[in-house]
Amino acid sequence: MTGRLGYAQDRWLVYAKGGWAGADIELTLFDTESQVRAHSDEWADGWTIGGGAEYAFGKSLSLGVEYDYADLGTGRLTTRCNCPSGVGGGTPVVDADIAIQSLTGRLNYRFGR
Repeated sequence: MTGRLGYAQDRWLVYAKGGWAGADIELTLFDTESQVRAHSDEWADGWTIGGGAEYAFGKSLSLGVEYDYADLGTGRLTTRCNCPSGVGGGTPVVDADIAIQSLTGRLNYRFGR
């Protein structure tokens, strides 16, 4: 869920956006020596910010580019483990800093114009 604020002039549109971001984070750990597996599946909440520009070549065709950054926070993911006693010193805990960057290019065609 994001909000956008933009400016259009002639054939150009430039905009910035920001808001909430969320994702289902899955983590699987496997120790090749002890053959122990651990798994985590948690929901992460965070924020997103980005911006882009679009240029209209005519009434129906435009070209755009957009950059997005999402930060899902720093936290600890506790994994479920079928660990034999004494393996790993207990339940594995992983410190995570999950951030996503994306760059999108697009060619748009508007039907009916």
